[in-house]
Amino acid sequence: MSNLDNSEYVLEELKPEDAERCAEVLFKSLKGTLPPAIKGKEGILRMIWGPMKVSVVAKKDDEIAGIITGTASLPPSIVFIHVLSKEASIAGLEKMLLDHFSKVIKEKVPGASYLTTSVPADERFFISFYLNLGFTIHGFVREGYLGKDVVMLRRSIEV
Repeated sequence: MSNLDNSEYVLEELKPEDAERCAEVLFKSLKGTLPPAIKGKEGILRMIWGPMKVSVVAKKDDEIAGIITGTASLPPSIVFIHVLSKEASIAGLEKMLLDHFSKVIKEKVPGASYLTTSVPADERFFISFYLNLGFTIHGFVREGYLGKDVVMLRRSIEV
């Protein structure tokens, strides 16, 4: 557990006892925006918890404020990042989550030198979001996800 630079947020790797609670909070927050492949809170639980999954959760006053989830593969990949409030986003919680996630990944996958993620090419908001977090465009895949073109991004794991 770490408290970053006098932050009001506590960031820690997701614990087994917090996984279901986190899935429930995310399900309520994301209801109506989940892709068809993610079925209910059970689908969210499978996305954030399991073999090779790494999730870092941010809490404020013991309430879940945000989460980042990825894989402990080589190269490690970010699957999901979500902050639950505008205030947390304004405070820079996405970057705090990403930096803490990078530290956890560096411990779990010592050979990793960068993180990857992929975004559908027509999702300009999310491409800009990752670019603002220090990612660079690494490549493109034509019709790579549900028939859509995909932008491949990566960021140095060094924080």
